[in-house]
Amino acid sequence: MDAQPTMHKTVPSSSKRRPVQRKKKPVMTAKQQLIKDSAVHRQKIDKLVFVWQEKLFSQPKVPKPMLEKAVTYLQPRTFAEVIEERVVQNWCGYPLCDSEPQQLHKYKISLVQRKVFDQTELASYCSESCFMKSKYYSLQLSEEPVWFRDLNKQVEVHVITPDQDFESAVNQRRLKTEMKKTGEDIRQHYVQHLLDNIPKGSLENPLEIVEKDTAKSVAAPSVHTFDTIEGYKIEVNTDRKASATVTLKKKDKNPEQTQEEKEEVIDPTDEDELFRTMMMLKDMNMDKPDIVAEPKSAPAMTPVDMTQENVIQVQTKPQPKQKGRKRPVLSLFGSIWTMLDHITTRATRLYLSDLQKHQTKLDVMLLLQEESRTLDETTYLRGQILSERILEAYQIIRTQIGIQENMEDDIVNIIKTFNLSDPSAVTLDPAQCYMLALVLVKAIADISLKGSAWKAPFEDCCKAVEQSSDMVDACVRVLKVASV
Repeated sequence: MDAQPTMHKTVPSSSKRRPVQRKKKPVMTAKQQLIKDSAVHRQKIDKLVFVWQEKLFSQPKVPKPMLEKAVTYLQPRTFAEVIEERVVQNWCGYPLCDSEPQQLHKYKISLVQRKVFDQTELASYCSESCFMKSKYYSLQLSEEPVWFRDLNKQVEVHVITPDQDFESAVNQRRLKTEMKKTGEDIRQHYVQHLLDNIPKGSLENPLEIVEKDTAKSVAAPSVHTFDTIEGYKIEVNTDRKASATVTLKKKDKNPEQTQEEKEEVIDPTDEDELFRTMMMLKDMNMDKPDIVAEPKSAPAMTPVDMTQENVIQVQTKPQPKQKGRKRPVLSLFGSIWTMLDHITTRATRLYLSDLQKHQTKLDVMLLLQEESRTLDETTYLRGQILSERILEAYQIIRTQIGIQENMEDDIVNIIKTFNLSDPSAVTLDPAQCYMLALVLVKAIADISLKGSAWKAPFEDCCKAVEQSSDMVDACVRVLKVASV
């Protein structure tokens, strides 16, 4: 059987479908992709910031750890929005307080200060204390955008609870921060503080370098009617080498009279007139020059032409030089003894007394609080500078004596108890620093070191500054006097 041929149906060309060409999505450039990722990241961070805002204004009282952690996601602007939302719900603007905000007028008029104060912001809090604590927290927030921050980095913040006193909490925080600073940080801060106090106007003026300051010469007074004294006028002599005299010069005559006098002068070529003049002088015994012995104490007179001016020489006494009083200069022992007498406090004596009795170290901060003393920034800086200089001298003494015990902590604690309100207590020369280090080492060594092997090398250290151990003991007694 023959195979039958297969039949193929022919489809008309009009009925064929053309493939639909879909538009390809444009490929973004690297810059466009970066902008898109940044926008998505910002949107994500904005939602996260709102979540933390909601945590702070959705409940009346927020725990302290939550407020400390929220500092990573807040800015001053977003924290102000939290305060506004809390006030709407009749809560205190400070998230740690659940009291109601106080009712205040918008303005307060002070008759004493003659000012009008706007109390709108204060009305968002229950008290002025919460207002200051909230402002203190807001000042610690960074202005940097949250999407630009490293959210994994924990930011340190100081949060004050409603039951704490604001001023005492801030002072304690400042003291802890200053204790952590190194000497180099304190120096840089102090130098920057001094540079900030320099007036800007002094830097704008051009710099003028004067090699030698010369006194200006005295200008001759102008001729006025009140200068005339019976036909004479005062002439000021500006020559410093000449004698201290006052010259009264006669007024110039009229030019007509001067011309007539010039015409009456004897003609030197007239021999008859010259002969008559010589004979007249001989009859009057005036043909020989007069010899006058000058006294030894008489001042030198400057020759003056009598035909032009009448001179009256007035001798004046030179002004006596002011003699400066000689101030007594204290010896090295006297200066250190006097300084210790001024800077030693009751805390110094209590610290040394407790160290001698119980061999324990008292807390210096508690001793200062008992005396109602606070270490301000200037006093703390002076103590740091003095401690560094004394410790440098102590290292030299320690090497010479061979001390193995640790005295650095006791030296620093004793210096902290000093009253360094006077800046002269810090400006010591190397010899004074060495002497003060000897005093502190002797005061601690008498308590902590056993035996007497260190005393002979210590005597040699005292001789290096021309002192003796007895002088050092006298200064040590100033530290321990009236110990309790």
